[in-house]
Formats: sequence, C-alpha cells, structure tokens
Amino acid sequence: MVRLLGCIFVLLMLVGVIACSGPEAARDAGEKAAGERDGQEEPAGKAGSGSAADSGDAGSGKNSAETTGSAEEQAQDTGRGSKASEPVLDEKWYVDSDGNAVPDFIEVEEGFDPKRDDCAPRECGGAAAGEGVEFLARERNAMLILDSSGSMAADDGSEAGRTKMEAAKESLLKYSGVSAAVFETGFMVFGHEGDATRAGKQESCSEAAQSLLPMGEVKPESFEGVLNQFQPTGWTPIEGALEEAEQAFAGKEDAENRVVLVTDGIETCGGDPVAAAQRLNDSGIELQIDVVGFGVPSDQAGQLRDIALAGGGEYFDAQTGADLDSYLSGLSDEYVKTAQAAFCEKFGTMGAMTCDVQFCVWTAGHIASKYQRAALEAKYDAQNDGDEALAEQKDAEFEAMTRIMDRLSEEGKERRKVYEQGEERADELRREADRIKRELDHARDQAYGSGT
Repeated sequence: MVRLLGCIFVLLMLVGVIACSGPEAARDAGEKAAGERDGQEEPAGKAGSGSAADSGDAGSGKNSAETTGSAEEQAQDTGRGSKASEPVLDEKWYVDSDGNAVPDFIEVEEGFDPKRDDCAPRECGGAAAGEGVEFLARERNAMLILDSSGSMAADDGSEAGRTKMEAAKESLLKYSGVSAAVFETGFMVFGHEGDATRAGKQESCSEAAQSLLPMGEVKPESFEGVLNQFQPTGWTPIEGALEEAEQAFAGKEDAENRVVLVTDGIETCGGDPVAAAQRLNDSGIELQIDVVGFGVPSDQAGQLRDIALAGGGEYFDAQTGADLDSYLSGLSDEYVKTAQAAFCEKFGTMGAMTCDVQFCVWTAGHIASKYQRAALEAKYDAQNDGDEALAEQKDAEFEAMTRIMDRLSEEGKERRKVYEQGEERADELRREADRIKRELDHARDQAYGSGT
C-alpha cells in the first residue's frame, strides 16, 4: 500500500507540472493515478472529461476578471456541482478574490496575496516626454519652428553679445541631435520673407512659413548649413506657420507628434494663432504644441501662453539665450527619462508574464501534491474499510479539484499565448529604447557636455 501511494504521489506531482499544458493532459494523468490500484477500473463520469469550454472562459493574466454566467454554470465550472446540491469541496475552495482561478487559501499557502496581483511589474517612475513603452511603440515626429522676424535681430539679453537669432540658431543646433535621436524631426521658419517695413508686410505675411527640412531630415551635421540660409527679416505670421505645420503632419494622425515653436513676439499679420492651434488640436492629429517666448515682453506673453494651451502643450518664458539653451536641454532630460522608463517597463512586463506562467505551475503543483493526493489516500482507505459512500465523496473531491486545475490550465495557456505574442515585440522595443539611450547620451555629451 505504501509503495502504491508513493507511485500515486509521483503521478500527482506530474499533474501539477503539466496542468498548465492543458486540461486534457492534467485529466489523463489524474485518472491514471485514480485507476492504478489493484487493477480497479477508472472512475466513471470524471468532472474533467468535458471540453475546455465546459470549464469556463479563462482570464489572460493573474488579475483577470471572473467568468460570467448563471450561478449554476459557475458552480459547475468550479466543481461545485449543481445549484441544488451541496458543495463537493469546502467553501474556501470557491473564494477567489482576484479572479485568477486560484482559491485564496491556496495563494496564502504559496506565499501570495490573494487580494492583489503578485506578479505586477515594479514601478518604473514617470516618463515626462511620453508614456514609456507606449511612447516608443509609436511613430514619433517633431517640427522645430523658428521666428525669423526683424525683431530677432535684437540683443539676446546675455553677456555674450549675440542677437536673439544667433542665440536661437545655436540652441536649436545643439538640440537637433537630441531631437533626431527620438523623433523624425523637421524644421520650419517664418517671417523670413519681405522686410519689417509696411511696404514689406504683405510679402512677409503672405509667404508666411516655409518648411526647409521635412520630417526626418534634421541632422546635426547638415542642420547648420540650413540655419545659415536666413536672417531676421520680416513680420510675425504665427497663424500661417501653424497652418503650414498642419500640412506637415498630414497622414500622421496616430503618431506621437510635437511642435516646438520659438518666437520673440505675438502675431503681427492679423491672424489668430490661438484659433489655429485649437483647430490643429481638434483636427484629429495627435499633436502637442510647445511655445518658447524668447525675450517676450510681459504684456505679450499672454497670447503665446494661450497658443500653447490651445495646442495641448506648455509655454516657457526664455528671457535670454542661456534660458533657451536651458529649456532645450531640459527637453533632452525628458526624453532620457522616457527611454529609461520604457526600458524598465518592457523588462518588468516580461518578468511579470514569466511570473504568471510560473504562478500557474506552482499553484497546480500545490493542489496536486497536497490536496488531490490526500483525497486519493482517503478514497482508498475508505474502500479498504468498505465505506463506499466515503470513497465516492473523496472521488468527487478529487474530480472537483481536477476541474479547478482545468481552469488553471486554461489560465496558463492564455498567459503563455500573451507572453509569446509579446516577446518579439518586447525585444524590438528594448532595442529601440537602448538605441535612443545611446544616441541621446552621445548627442547630449556633444551639445551640453558630459555633465548633463
């Protein structure tokens, strides 16, 4: 008898290991264990003999929702028996607070918390320039827009003795490498036609803006030559620049899109740039418009703030060239945080998926080695004692546990499916996060020094 029970125990442990491979395998192993005693026939009417559909829809992770249906269907699904019958197992077998098909008391015995997701990824911290993995998984575009109106010839307010235009060009050149590491970056200029006189206003305003580099063409090695093509010249057609930007983002509605607009003043061509920003925001293009006011008088900053607000972005007040440099350097910090968060999130997600699969194996093995084994031992002892009623009860308990393990096996298959589907994509995103991090580090070192 001892030798026989030892064999049964080995078979039950096998049930625990293969339970997550499918209900049929778990059921076959369990029935083999149940039938190997003195040549007895296998018990008829196994609860696990139904299809996977009979055992209920499985969740796709440790925190999945409970299956829905009538009380009778749910009772049968977990091995409880019909609604009118007494529960086959103790009530604790049917308490599953987090809806993951594992009874709460089993989770407690295994050292898990039944009221929370024990396999949840660890916190990776906020991603200021995006949402980590979601940010990296999408196409990313940015348009840098620079004001080339006549007022940009004024002093930049620093001790360097530069004009605003010279300071802005220098800052954007530094930033271009950072932006190009994260975004497909383009460049646009406005106010560069006509002149700042009344006579030159019509030309300056009608030729509002020009895209000098399409999306993806801004590269630090060639950008300086493009910046040298224009000087402070005309008026300030901000509405026209935003309308031109809308054309640049056409067809990129679902991408992560960003505008960084640098200007030293408000609209002077009679347009309504706030309305233009709002139209862009309502156009279906997912776009963030950030506005940098460069040496803007306090009584003019309100309009620029309103443009940023209407465009779903932020306003930054840069009174000097050093302020502008600081702002653009800060944007690079945001991108670094985003890449780091994405890297952490992908490792954390795949780790959580691995934990989910292991969780299924651990809990199935726990049920098999401890509770199913005990039910079989009690069944055979009852048969030896001639107590057929007790033997039938213990056999029913074994079957009910098998149905619970069938549910677990369905959970395990769904978890593995999600894991396998996500693994390749996760590798791509990890490589993308690693690439961005390397290129950002290099670009930041080149632009702002290794101390940033």
